[in-house]
Amino acid sequence: MSKIKEIWKRVIVPCYLTKRDPAKKMKKSIEGVNKEIVFPWSIYGNNLDYRKYIKDFEKIHKTWKWKVLYPIVRLSELILPEHQVKGGFEKEWHNKYFLAAERAYYKTIEDWVRVFIASAYPEKFRKNKEKEVQKYLKRRKIKLMYRIWRLIRVILKNDTAYSEFMNILLLNTTLEMNKVLKGKKEIDHLLYASSSINDIHYYVLGKEVDSGRIVLREVAQNGKTTRKNKG
Repeated sequence: MSKIKEIWKRVIVPCYLTKRDPAKKMKKSIEGVNKEIVFPWSIYGNNLDYRKYIKDFEKIHKTWKWKVLYPIVRLSELILPEHQVKGGFEKEWHNKYFLAAERAYYKTIEDWVRVFIASAYPEKFRKNKEKEVQKYLKRRKIKLMYRIWRLIRVILKNDTAYSEFMNILLLNTTLEMNKVLKGKKEIDHLLYASSSINDIHYYVLGKEVDSGRIVLREVAQNGKTTRKNKG
């Protein structure tokens, strides 16, 4: 397949020539919202105008992500030499931080789907969780995340200025995270898996977890609790 045909098939058609019209969905969503709804607290900010939030959400996810970001990433991937896009970091001492970051990035994607997505949409993962996880990992939104990392990797492999920027960033991130964690061996993080954006239970419980007054339970795959709630 020629480059032009491939760009047409994999970028132009799915991004700009599909029958789905995000603008219609956005209009329908906005019409069903009372103009005066303002959330004092939400996961996206305080005193949030819900109507404005829906507009921003639709613009970012339906327009910017799929009409701008995805085409740029996909087009870059198709134009660049295949060996550059698919080739990984060589296992050399000077790449050790990049290799660690790559392992963490890929593991995060899988953990995100297996832990967060499965919790946020339990009805989709109820029958056969592992099968649904593997199916979800093949979706376009997940592939976009892998593609973004591969393009970052191309830059790092071909420009020492940016590769050293990344080395410094990774080291500084590690130092700052160590300050935040303060040597903790067990780390608590409360996932926001609510279907609403202003779940006050999360707000209250999150403050208790952050203060250390409540320790979250960690449940192994066999269902046995390995840590007990102090509260």
